[in-house]
Amino acid sequence: YLELLQDTWVGYKNVTFTLNAKSGEEKTFLWTTQPDPLIPGWSIRFAQHLTDVEEIKRKLAETEALFKIDKKTKAFNEETFLIDFESILFDKRKKTPFVVGMFDVDNFKALNDKYDHITGDQVLIELVEFLKKRLRDTDVIYRLHGDEFVVVFDGDNIQELWKKIHLLKEEFSQYIKKKLSLEFWVSTTWGLTKIFPYSKRLQSTSCEEEMKKMDRYMYAIKYFKLIQDELIKRRVISESFEEKNSVAYARLDEQERFL
Repeated sequence: YLELLQDTWVGYKNVTFTLNAKSGEEKTFLWTTQPDPLIPGWSIRFAQHLTDVEEIKRKLAETEALFKIDKKTKAFNEETFLIDFESILFDKRKKTPFVVGMFDVDNFKALNDKYDHITGDQVLIELVEFLKKRLRDTDVIYRLHGDEFVVVFDGDNIQELWKKIHLLKEEFSQYIKKKLSLEFWVSTTWGLTKIFPYSKRLQSTSCEEEMKKMDRYMYAIKYFKLIQDELIKRRVISESFEEKNSVAYARLDEQERFL
């Protein structure tokens, strides 16, 4: 973590770790760094030896939290998602299904090309903040990489979630266009999957398999967006078709069979 921050020349504050001194005694230090005011590109480090047990516990917990958060967007990071998802997926005590959604920003590269990466980063930051304010406190957002995210929802009503996300997508597109004064229309594409609890699961699964499902549903909608104008032209669907610019998910019965 320290090497990562140093490589980007970003100062870190209040990073705590315990090490074995030459005497064999365990010592805990609170480290801080800041840019050197005299030498550009260099930094000055400070180390404070901590001795109070309660303070050590608190500072170590704060440092551990740093490893779980994506620095840019403040969503949880990919490593934390893989740990949390596997824990939930194989939790034998869990009795109810839950829903996981994968989403990304449409044409994100084109957005960066039209404006710049700073604008692209700001869109991602605003997106996470927007969702945090409108989803439940128990719905957890993770950033996988780039513009790709996952939400683990506290609930199993996938139809209600579909309706909610459909509205949030439209609201965010309007919000970010006005907030950043963009000419570019920013939209998102979602794939949802409902996962049955371990005790009621009829088929074996894995984190990788469930993520592949979400990815397939998400890209099914992306493909639909590419061909929707042709489908309208052929009158296969109407212009007001509800799935336009929307969310994909598989409908399963209680036996996990496709409906």
